[in-house]
Amino acid sequence: MDELGKYEDQIDAYLNGKLQGDTLKEFEQLLNTNKDIQMEVRIKKELKESFALEDSFRLKVRLKEIQEQTLEPTPVVSLPQKSNSWLKYAAAIALLACVLFGVQQSGMLNPGDTTSQFASYYEVYPMDAAERGSTDTELKELTTFYNNKDYTAALERLNTLVDGDDQIQWKLYRGISLLETGDIQSAILDLRSVSSSSDENWKDHGRWYLALAYLKTKNTEAAKQELQVLAGSSSADHHTEAKELLEKL
Repeated sequence: MDELGKYEDQIDAYLNGKLQGDTLKEFEQLLNTNKDIQMEVRIKKELKESFALEDSFRLKVRLKEIQEQTLEPTPVVSLPQKSNSWLKYAAAIALLACVLFGVQQSGMLNPGDTTSQFASYYEVYPMDAAERGSTDTELKELTTFYNNKDYTAALERLNTLVDGDDQIQWKLYRGISLLETGDIQSAILDLRSVSSSSDENWKDHGRWYLALAYLKTKNTEAAKQELQVLAGSSSADHHTEAKELLEKL
């Protein structure tokens, strides 16, 4: 626990999307090698998501109660001629309605904006049976599993391929498979490796899916950094999609 305590602030900053640049890279390298920190990140992430869902649910219930109360018929009460308390009450209702409308429009009641952006742009990168680097039997099995969306079985094959020389493409496919199985943090590590490689055939794809993975974790600033690289090069794969997505973030 003492060792974890040293990284408490970094873990919180990572989950809140506040780590960037070299600091983010260093922490992700640490996360990749330290099982205790991996477990702590996973536990905190699940707790954070649980509390967010609970708070959102409670707020929606309260808003529904307020709405129902405002729709209930109000008894007619005789007021002194000079009383203007009903005006104050009406003004308070109007103000509350405006505030709630603004909150709803801003996305506070729907914290899944980045999730919807992810869903709009994310498509599984297809696997071509003509890829090099494995025997025909292994490749056919892997291609079948992957293209049939059996990502758990595909991961078993990919884990045996990523350690070979010049096999950066398998890390891309493994990263995407990890995204599909919900292991986002492990996917980010693979996709960052692809995006930082010197392999011109795959690094742009790695950067695009890395940006989407950051978006899925609501780390918008990190996603923007990756998208800006793609948007800044007219010859980059995913250049057009990156520019469109940047404008929406």
